[in-house]
Amino acid sequence: MIDYPGYGKSTGKRTEQVLYEDALTFYKMALSKVSAEHIIIYGKSLGTGIAAQLASIRDCKKLILETPYYSMDALAKHYFFMYPVMPMSKYSLPTFEHFKYIKAPISIFHGTKDAVIPFKQAKW
Repeated sequence: MIDYPGYGKSTGKRTEQVLYEDALTFYKMALSKVSAEHIIIYGKSLGTGIAAQLASIRDCKKLILETPYYSMDALAKHYFFMYPVMPMSKYSLPTFEHFKYIKAPISIFHGTKDAVIPFKQAKW
């Protein structure tokens, strides 16, 4: 498991592109040990958008998403519906846009009473 820049012991500037690049670096490390047909990409919460993007550009055995969101913009609109969130969002992380490119089977886990990411965010 990896930490995002600025979390845990990881340092560096956190941008959407850096998040995608870090996931790809981790994937390449795994690929040096096992073939793609044995790699399961897993993302939880914020990581689901990053995992979906990675699975859309790399082969894997399976993609597992736990508490996914449709996009960060959609999630922000849920919480800040009275504000114009699009210009304020630092990250887009459009999870839904990557699904059409993913070839691997996808499993989604999401509680119906999640207090952070509403269940309806996981319903595509």
